[in-house]
Amino acid sequence: MRSVVKAIIMLPVRIILLPIELALIMASWIAIFFTSVTEWIFNLVSVLLFSLCLFSKITNIMPADMFWQGMITCFVIFIIPYIAQWIIMRIMDLRFWVWDIITM
Repeated sequence: MRSVVKAIIMLPVRIILLPIELALIMASWIAIFFTSVTEWIFNLVSVLLFSLCLFSKITNIMPADMFWQGMITCFVIFIIPYIAQWIIMRIMDLRFWVWDIITM
């Protein structure tokens, strides 16, 4: 009796959560694709900027304060894709949580 009542209550919840699950799957796939592409580009830009800053500092073309500004910029450019991956992992966690509710 209790399982029948639970099944009746869970049916509308499952119907509501199924499109949300599909939207989360599509969002995570699209985000993973764009993050993969931008990670390659951002890492390339970061390495080029790092090399330029280091070369400029070694040859004394750039003062020390500009060197550190360039190094901080390199780090920020380098870390942006990893922050995006962390956000994508939280979306995937939400997706698995919704899937657990649907298959309950």
